Amino acid sequence: MSLVKTKRFVCFVLAIVFCIGVSAFPVNTVSASTYTAFDVNVGLYVNTPSLDSRLFSSLNKSADGFDIGYLSGGFNKIFTIDNSSVILLPQVNASFANGSCYADNNGNIGAYSAVIGSYPTYSAALSAAKAKNGFVAVVNGGFEARAYSSNTAEKAKTSSGGRAVATPASNGMITLDGASGKILFTYEDSSHKLTIRSKNGGSVNLPLRHYTGSISSFDFLGVFEYSVSGGLLWMGNIHGLEDYTKCVMANEIGTNYSVETRKAFSVLARTVPYHHKHANSGFDVCTNPACCQVYHGTFRMSEENNQIVDSTRGQICTYNGKPIVVLYHNSNGGASCSSVAAW
Repeated sequence: MSLVKTKRFVCFVLAIVFCIGVSAFPVNTVSASTYTAFDVNVGLYVNTPSLDSRLFSSLNKSADGFDIGYLSGGFNKIFTIDNSSVILLPQVNASFANGSCYADNNGNIGAYSAVIGSYPTYSAALSAAKAKNGFVAVVNGGFEARAYSSNTAEKAKTSSGGRAVATPASNGMITLDGASGKILFTYEDSSHKLTIRSKNGGSVNLPLRHYTGSISSFDFLGVFEYSVSGGLLWMGNIHGLEDYTKCVMANEIGTNYSVETRKAFSVLARTVPYHHKHANSGFDVCTNPACCQVYHGTFRMSEENNQIVDSTRGQICTYNGKPIVVLYHNSNGGASCSSVAAW
């Protein structure tokens, strides 16, 4: 096999010993029977050392609607919504305009709301909320029907005729209809993170901040787990290791290299998440190419590369029985050296 070189002129430094076999160190590929495959949590909105990719609001699109739930031994669905686009944001005062949101104490979205009643099921809470042109709040232990979303507790109390006022949760989230800005539900369950997915298992389109600072929208597979910190959204895109590898292949190496080169690359790309580089933030990898690997969901994905990934299924690169640390460099100036000399 030849040295792997990608479209962005990136080489796997430690991959050299694997690809051209010039090292005396025992580097081997092993099957998934030795290293169990897992669901990779890719930090899409995460504060990495070189890039804070968190956002105040996220516009998610799925033609089929969304399943709303949480992760615990798999995805647990709470309810389904048919809206084709939703906006998620922290539970604070905000303004909605032209399909986007921003924090605003005088905005048209309030953090406080009046409690109509508590209910054991989502459907019962939704029925009561609709009668008052309100929305559902997912809270610890059940559901509430809410109305009169206001900027302050005093306003909410006055407009609700003296009924109980729900104050915003520090980790709470608001979900709006992406077209109208109407509140669909709030999520205030402290025991689980809010998780959404496309209703029929399709892709979800959402914005991603590049390492350059620009924002573009891409299609992503799997489920999306949200949390709030510092007034911003953190989000992980979670799906299988093989799907993650296929997404990386599409943008790191493309289809302009030999099949054998891409086979080697797929093994190395699959190895990266095993080090759980961002475990302290709750993720395995991020999308910043200067930190982990280029990850733009299904963008540029090809059937040819997918078949190559399938041909190496379960294989990772190891040294002394452990996954290697796979490192990149952006440019080698036309020459490279042994990892022994580099370190």
